[in-house]
Amino acid sequence: MIYSDKVYYMVTHIHGVTGFVGAGGRPEALSAEEVRRNGLEKVKAEDLGLKVGDQVRIISGAFESYFGELSEIDVEHGIVKVVLSMFGKPTPIELEFNQVEKA
Repeated sequence: MIYSDKVYYMVTHIHGVTGFVGAGGRPEALSAEEVRRNGLEKVKAEDLGLKVGDQVRIISGAFESYFGELSEIDVEHGIVKVVLSMFGKPTPIELEFNQVEKA
């Protein structure tokens, strides 16, 4: 959102809103690390630099810090399929683009 006094007034006068989180009740921008950690950025397939067969590390979600092999890239839906080895068996899982990085 582009912050201004008018926007501040509009937001703080919504029923149930008490204010912004931040110093002095004013909003603060998220750092690049906070955006990445919370999965708020949209990642495009071209930005990944990945191809089927690459080893990837999962950087967020229930399988964070696991490593697996990329088995499929679905550009239309923004997901990848990664095969993890769990209990000695290959286990495919679907993740969003912003949940993986090249190992």
